[in-house]
Parts: sequence; structure tokens; C-alpha cells
Amino acid sequence: ECALPALPRLRRVVEVDDALADRVLQVAPVAPGAVLGGRGHRGQHGQRLVALPQAGAPDWLVRLREKMQKEENFIAGLDRMIELSGRSQEHLTRNLRKYYGETPTEFINRLRVHRAAQQLLQADVDTMSVMFACGFNNYAWFLRCFRRSFGMSPQQYVRFNRQLFARRPRPGA
Repeated sequence: ECALPALPRLRRVVEVDDALADRVLQVAPVAPGAVLGGRGHRGQHGQRLVALPQAGAPDWLVRLREKMQKEENFIAGLDRMIELSGRSQEHLTRNLRKYYGETPTEFINRLRVHRAAQQLLQADVDTMSVMFACGFNNYAWFLRCFRRSFGMSPQQYVRFNRQLFARRPRPGA
């Protein structure tokens, strides 16, 4: 277990190699289900990992996850996910956990947090307004979900990304 906090560790990695920094930036909008979230799966630094989809995930579940990528669906939350699935909450939860390693709530919160991160970087916006716009109603819960996904608070995330992008040379400059 690494004793360094996430922010300095990430800075150190980015400073090691500019090519690595470019790869980190290309991967930054993480594909849902690919890296963060889930229960019980831990990476070497304690970050939460999701199992990649197992072969044989039912078509209805794959289609449901695609439908839930739409902002209006993940903001509407669990009720919309259940409605779109046409299955009971229990059946949905069992299958999502079996094939993707996370519950419907974890999946939805991850989508919301990643949307919030995108909005925070687009302009000078208030964290609370972004939180509400992304479907969160409780600031403490939003912070907890954000920290689980990014290892830092929304304010640290914005500061870190602005510093990172400020250091990178602009193409054609």
C-alpha cells in the first residue's frame, strides 16, 4: 500500500514522461465499467476497480448500460434504470454485479461523477450547481463518490487539471 496521497502520486507519474502524460489525458474520460467503482476489487494503491464485462453478459444488460450513458437517463437514476431494463431491481442488481462487478447505484453514481468532472473542467462553475445538475442531492455523498472515483475533491481535481493543461504546449504553438 502506497502511503503517498493520490494527488502528489499522480503529479509524480505525469512529470516522469510527457508521452505518459499524453496517454493519461487520452484515458482521462474513463469508459464506464473499465476502471473505477465496484465493491471489493482493489488496485495496488487501494483504488477501487471494476471487473471488465465477462463473456456472455446478456444482450439486455449490454443495451441497458448503453442507454444509461445518456445524461437524461443517469440523472433520472435507479428508477429509470429499472424501467429501461424491464426487470426487477433484484434481477438487475444480481446481473450487473455478476457481469460488471458493481451495483446499479454504483454504476449510476460513477456516470454522474464523471459527468460532473467534465462540467467542472469546462468553465468556471459552482460545484453545488454541477452537483445538482448531475443528479446528486447531497453534497457529502457527492464528495464521497467524487473522491472514490478520482482520489481528490472536486476543487483539487479542477486545480490539478488546470495546472496540468497549463503546462502542456499547445499544438501548433
